[in-house]
This record gives sequence, C-alpha cells and structure tokens, in this order.
Amino acid sequence: MSGIQRWEVDNIISSKTHYKFEKGRYVLYADHVAAMQAVRPQPKFKVGDVVTSSPWPEPWIIEQVEYAAFADTWCYFGADGFYKFECNLTLHVPLIPDPKFKVGDRVTWKRMQGSRIVESSIFRPYNNTYEYYIKGTGKLCLSEDDLELYVPTPAELIPTLKEHEWVRGTTGEGEFMGTVFPSRPYPEGRGVSAGRQTLRHSHGGISRSILTIERCDAPVVK
Repeated sequence: MSGIQRWEVDNIISSKTHYKFEKGRYVLYADHVAAMQAVRPQPKFKVGDVVTSSPWPEPWIIEQVEYAAFADTWCYFGADGFYKFECNLTLHVPLIPDPKFKVGDRVTWKRMQGSRIVESSIFRPYNNTYEYYIKGTGKLCLSEDDLELYVPTPAELIPTLKEHEWVRGTTGEGEFMGTVFPSRPYPEGRGVSAGRQTLRHSHGGISRSILTIERCDAPVVK
C-alpha cells in the first residue's frame, strides 16, 4: 500500500464525468459500471426456459439468472441451487409427440368409477408428455400413464352405430374391419353387418361372435 502514489485534492480538476490528475485521467466508478452494462450482451435464456447442460442430457428449468462479472458471462440456477455458465447450456426443444388421447375420447382411471370424456389436453415440455383435463373432475389434470382408452363392449356400442360408419373389432375367428350396412343374413329378418360379421339382428340380439368392436377411420387408399 505504501508504494501507491496518492494525489492531493489540490491536484485534481473536476469535470462532469472525469477527474483529471497531473499524471492521467481516471473514470468515475459509476461511469465505468454504466459503460460495462451498455456493452454487456443480453442473456441468452430466461427464467422458465427448459435447458440441458453439457454433458448431461437431462432437461431442467431455469429459476434464476445472474451475471457473473468474474467470468464475464451469464450464469443460470436451477432447482438444485448450482449455477451453470451460458456457454454450457442448450435450449431444450423436444420433439413433440402425438397425444395418446384426443378431445372427446372416453377414458377410464383406476381411481374413478365408470368412464369420462377428455375435455382438453396440455403438453408438458419438462417431461415431454401430455396431461389431460377430464369432464366432471373439476380442474384435476391427469397424466397419460394414469388413463386408459375406454373400449365399450359390443352390447354398449352396437346400438349406437349408424349405417356407413367404419368399425373394426375381433371375433372368435380373428379381426374384422368394414362399414355398417343393412343386410338380411338370416331368414328371421333384417340385420346390420360390418363386412361379413353380423352385429345386430332385427329382434335386437347381438351376435355372440363379436368380442370387441370400435369405431375407426376409413382405410387410406394409396
């Protein structure tokens, strides 16, 4: 400390932004800070962004952003409390999968009696999956792993089918797929069939050979 040259007040000529000394010019600290902030780059990421940090591929959410003057770079904090430098981070842009269920699908949940309708869905980027709001459960949001698509029994579905709808299902002999149309498969009267499978007779009975059946899209003709 004794080797540092000191200047007396009489040797200083003041100005608005500088102090001029006999042997040089010294910038005010406040001006220095303002100048450094002016040339400082903006942070590449913001709070809430999902990122990955090299060399670990697991995505995490940024909870705090600070500038590290000692390293002249931005650093980012996650839930673990440790910071990572900006140069080691990459914005996590997952390949968005198709949802397992769509709005209007009827689903079941092991904690819910009966079946309910999917009201809406939301994609969660932090775990790359969807969650679903179910009608009749308030704001309860359920993950895909909690839900199963409800497959009605033939006795439930067949009475609701209309002519020309596409259906598919299984019988004791294998799988079938076709449109619903009126036919006369038996002498006792009119029935409704899908392909060659009789689904319903005029007297209201349902063929016992139908094990499962569901509505489906028409096959794509190439």
